[in-house]
Amino acid sequence: MAEELVKLVALEDGLADRLLQSGTPCLVRFADNTFLVTVLESDEETIRVSFHAYDFPVAGMLVDLEFHEPEGIVRFVAKVLKGPKREGDGILLERPFTPQIIQHRATYRASTSIDATFAERKGRSHERCTVKNLSTTGASLESRVPLQRGTIVNLALPIDGRTHEIESRICHVATYTRKDGAKAYVYGTRFLNYSPGAGTAVTNYVWNRLKELYPSIGAD
Repeated sequence: MAEELVKLVALEDGLADRLLQSGTPCLVRFADNTFLVTVLESDEETIRVSFHAYDFPVAGMLVDLEFHEPEGIVRFVAKVLKGPKREGDGILLERPFTPQIIQHRATYRASTSIDATFAERKGRSHERCTVKNLSTTGASLESRVPLQRGTIVNLALPIDGRTHEIESRICHVATYTRKDGAKAYVYGTRFLNYSPGAGTAVTNYVWNRLKELYPSIGAD
């Protein structure tokens, strides 16, 4: 079963310097292609990576540099300054400074389609949402209501015949246009506090959902 991925907020000090040094292997991705390369040299403004071809990529293109760490994936977006003209030239890139950190998820997140509601603060009317996936530490919510990252909401989650209140923080925000033309928002949330019994209910739900998707789990 493939592990899900989630962006990290905190970045390791000196991470770019550690990875973008001579001899470090990484993946280069562009135009739906992936290549295994090695960092050949690096300074404060540029880096050069190995590349087997000599007619692409061309100057001005953006490429992804992907480094695989034990805890997850580190990805940089870099601009091509000079493409290879002959075999062995490699690719000269503008040195990227801000990585996107992606970490292997520590808890299983089960796909769902649960009609729920949420409110920004206690006492306010609840807005409709759909819980698209659920774990013991967070959930993905889809709604037509715009919210900012960092917003604290109270999720009213109906499972096991009861509605459980879970205080949650909006950690990630994405938008897309539905087939009916309406704008929808997808929120990645992290659970902060459970109402009594909610933690056990979520754990049982996720475990039972896992067994539905993978019947061999838990079998004698």
